[in-house]
Amino acid sequence: MQYVREKLEEARRILAERPELAERLRKRPRKALIRVGEEELLLDTATLEELDSGEPDIVLETDEETFWSIVRGELDAGVAYLSGRVRVKASLADKVYFGKVLKTILEEKA
Repeated sequence: MQYVREKLEEARRILAERPELAERLRKRPRKALIRVGEEELLLDTATLEELDSGEPDIVLETDEETFWSIVRGELDAGVAYLSGRVRVKASLADKVYFGKVLKTILEEKA
């Protein structure tokens, strides 16, 4: 999870530099639980800050092998989701929203 925390720190720096992106995230705050293997991280999607507790609106789960394959660029995240290697438990609206949050962060970094 250290890798995820480092990427969140980078994303928070981007949001600090781009207030319009931060505003987009604040429009629909959610709690997202990211689970990789046995490790978990609860995240406020509006601020990208880690939370100590709370009931998640979105649960994103995968195993460590799939996670690192996505990180290394060996596996597309969309393909991993469609094949069932990444599971997202949420309402359809929240799935779409969380996908947009992740896409915005990744595109801004590029």
